[in-house]
Amino acid sequence: EEIGQTQCLFQFDVEVVEVAEPAYPEVDDEFAASLGVKGGVEAMRAEIRANLEREVKARLETKTKAEVMEAAANACDFALPTVLVNDQCEALRQQMESDVKKMPAMPVDAFKPQAERRVRLGLFVEALISQENISGSDEQVREIAADIASSYEKPEEVIEYIMKDQNRVGNLRAQATENNVTEWILAKAKTVEETVEFDKLMAGQF
Repeated sequence: EEIGQTQCLFQFDVEVVEVAEPAYPEVDDEFAASLGVKGGVEAMRAEIRANLEREVKARLETKTKAEVMEAAANACDFALPTVLVNDQCEALRQQMESDVKKMPAMPVDAFKPQAERRVRLGLFVEALISQENISGSDEQVREIAADIASSYEKPEEVIEYIMKDQNRVGNLRAQATENNVTEWILAKAKTVEETVEFDKLMAGQF
């Protein structure tokens, strides 16, 4: 390795003490029990499959929603209230300073493109919700709560815990409304289905 004009050479002697292969446990009822799964191997496999299906669904929905909102933002070109853009710029600047310590102060205008996109998309979604009367239903809220609770040992107790708090219910209703906005836009747009390999999906490479 060369550092400036100086060449540094390093030499190491390594003694191999042992070479071993990984020893995998037998996938049987005893192994399932060691993981706290009741019902043996089949129950364990069913639980793993359910968890993977839930994760795949969540990742696809998140990706689809992000792309729909990106397309909507790009399609909008209406003028924006200056005060809203300025407020969003300042909020982004404060968030950056909070997230990245000891960072040199950045001019507010550096955040203008991102602020304009957020404000434009927010106004569009707000108008769409009002005009088309889009909202999250009680049934959708409970479905989201049930999906969250399904990974717990006692789902009904988790659902009850979620549903008895108005703040949590409000957050789920907002999520349901956002999902409905995405579905409304998809119904009006030209879409193309694409098959994604599982490994690429889980690695976020899609």
